[in-house]
Amino acid sequence: MSAIDFEPLWEKSRAMVRLALTARNDGDFGSFCLWCAVSLELLGKAVLASIHPALVVDPEDEDSLFVACGRSLTADPRTIIAKTVF
Repeated sequence: MSAIDFEPLWEKSRAMVRLALTARNDGDFGSFCLWCAVSLELLGKAVLASIHPALVVDPEDEDSLFVACGRSLTADPRTIIAKTVF
């Protein structure tokens, strides 16, 4: 399982929500907003990855596309930006 599969993205999104709630409870509104935004981006990527991991990787990076299709040519595939997710 790679970092562009559904489960890791889902778990990262959940971790960011926990950070957001901790920041909110500490009264740190700026950090709360940041972690909420990161969580939302990861959640969107998780939904796309549940269809196929190729929907999450940067289409301009061939090595990342190969990773999405099961051929590990890079250890750190590039993913799409939040604007593209939404």
